Formats: sequence, structure tokens, C-alpha cells
Amino acid sequence: MEPNCGLSAHQLDDLTARVTHIIHCAGCVAFDTSLNVLLAENVTASLNILHFSQQCPNLQRLVVTSTAYVTPNKNGPVWEELATLPKPAQQIMDDLHDGKKDSDQIRSETGHPNNYTLAKCLAEHFVVQKKGLTPLTIVRPSIISASWKYPFPGWIDSFAALCGPISAFALGGLKVLHGDPSAILDVVPVDTVAECLINEAFQDLEKNIDHETAPAKIVQCVSTTEYGQSTRDIVDDTIEYFDQPENIVLYKPKGWYIGTDDRLFYMYEFFFQYLPVKMAELRSLMMLDWNGAAKARKTLVRLGQVDTHFRYFVEHTYDYRCSTKMLPSDFDRKAYMQVILRGLRENLLLPLVDKTKAKGRAIEAESGGRGRG
Repeated sequence: MEPNCGLSAHQLDDLTARVTHIIHCAGCVAFDTSLNVLLAENVTASLNILHFSQQCPNLQRLVVTSTAYVTPNKNGPVWEELATLPKPAQQIMDDLHDGKKDSDQIRSETGHPNNYTLAKCLAEHFVVQKKGLTPLTIVRPSIISASWKYPFPGWIDSFAALCGPISAFALGGLKVLHGDPSAILDVVPVDTVAECLINEAFQDLEKNIDHETAPAKIVQCVSTTEYGQSTRDIVDDTIEYFDQPENIVLYKPKGWYIGTDDRLFYMYEFFFQYLPVKMAELRSLMMLDWNGAAKARKTLVRLGQVDTHFRYFVEHTYDYRCSTKMLPSDFDRKAYMQVILRGLRENLLLPLVDKTKAKGRAIEAESGGRGRG
């Protein structure tokens, strides 16, 4: 995000005079993006929004969206406070910019599993340090998934987060998961997150607060271990749902192994996940089906990314402690899982399969036309 949102001086004057509330939820969430890009999209952009908000004389609240995973897992409670860093955030940034340390070295010091959570952690530290008089709230969602109620149950429009591995199981490609079967995944409905952001922006706060000395408010928008499901339950529910004849998308899903034993994981991965896809690639090559071979190779890459991106999160339970309970006492985690699965199938998987089939027919028609010519 550009400084002053890329506005001209006239536009900036007009907008800052009228803005009263800002909810900043833009950013890059790709785990495999370079740290430089993530710092630009998450740290620099957040500071640009902070600077913009400080030019709004009528501002009542700035809400910045972070992630609940800014605090590396240390097998203890995760409180609504800034994550501890081994050195000041500015020194970490200087070490990176000066080339004294690379992202791997920095993460080994901070304990963050990927560049995304590191960038979000640094963003929190910088906006808190530079907030000045700005009334600031940081909201930390955990793993965001399909809506619970609004705009309708199961609404979802992205394969990001939990829907990545679930869709890989549902389509029959993913068959193993390196994780603790008893680990609790903290999954929160997207409409709960939206409601939290709006409430934090517009709730009535105490008057006459000295925002320069008052700490920034941090809110963890999470389900907590009370309502989270275990890795085993999520995989079992997924396989059971998509194994039903009326719910099968492409192939019947299989879950051959879920655990942390490296030997068993790699054995099952090779025989039941890697080998079938490589055989499909070989068949395509023998039939001169270059598109099919490329699709098989892409499938292997994506299956590998599921393990790379999610292993840390399915191996640890985060024990979040919150000042505000986000989910109602009658929230049914098993029922919500069914809502996620139905929403994923109807809103993402079936349209994806239809689109892929249509593309395949178009390629066949084009190839047939060239052959007749």
C-alpha cells in the first residue's frame, strides 16, 4: 500500500477530514512469499495506514488486523500482549536490510514457523511503537474458515488456510499428514472475525483517555481449545463427508497416515501419495499428453506445499487466553465442521472441477481442430 493510499493532496485533504474509523485488513498472507515482499505488504503497509490515520482529526479508532500466530508456540498460554522478541523490532529489520542475517537465521532466533507470522509480529511491534496519540486496536484472528451464519452458512471464496489441506484430501490427492492427531486447531468463522473487527472499531470506549500513554488494545479473535477440533477429528470428518456417494467430487478420499513418526510418514507418503501421481505423469508422457503430465507435476508441488505450510500448525496446540469470548456457549464445533465441508464443496470444489473439465474439453477441441487442419 502506497503512502497516503496513493491519493493526491486534494483527495487526501478531503478524505482525512471525513474519516472517523479505519479497519485495516489488507496484506499478503502467502507463507511461501519472500520476506521482503511480506515486510512491504504487512509492515510498511500497516505503517502507511497508521500515518494516514494520524492525519485524520476526527479519528475515533484504527483497527489493524494481525494473526493469532504472531506468538510462536511455547506450550503455554498465549496472552493478548505483544509477542516477546529476542531483540528490538528495529534491530531485526536493520539486520535484514544490512544483510547481517537472512530470514532463516531471524526465524531461528524468534521461533516463528514462517516468514508470514514473523512479518505480522514485526508489524505489531512497529505500529504499537509509532502509534502516538492514535486510538489503536490490533485484532488477531486464528485460522479463518467458512461462515457460521452470515451471509449464509458455509460461505467461502478462497482455498486459503484450512480449506487448502481439506480440499487436497477431498479431491483424493492428499493421503498423509505430518502432525499430532491430538493437536487442537483453532478455527474461527469468517463472519465472527468480521463482527469482531466492526465491534472493535465502533464500540464505545472510555472518554478522556490519554492514548499516547494508554497501551494499544490487543484482541484475539479465536475459538480457543474449548471449541477447536483435533487434527484427527478434522481429517476423519473430511474423509467421512467426501466418502459419501452424494458428496464425492473426483475420487474417494483416503487418509493413510496422521502422525509425527518421520519413517512412517515418508513411507506412506511415497507409496500412497507420491507414487500414484508419478505413475499418472508417466502414463500421460507415454500418451504424449503434455498437459496431463504438467498437471501431475503441479499436483505434487501443491501436495508438498500442504506439508510445508501446515506441519507446524497441526503439530502444536495454541492455548489462547482472551478477555472476550468470540463464540457463543452453544457453538457446536462438530456441526460447524459440517458447515465448512458443505461450503467448501458447493462454493469452491464443484465450480473448480466444472471449470477444469471445461478447460480440458476446450483443449481437446483445439487439438482436434489442428489435427483436421
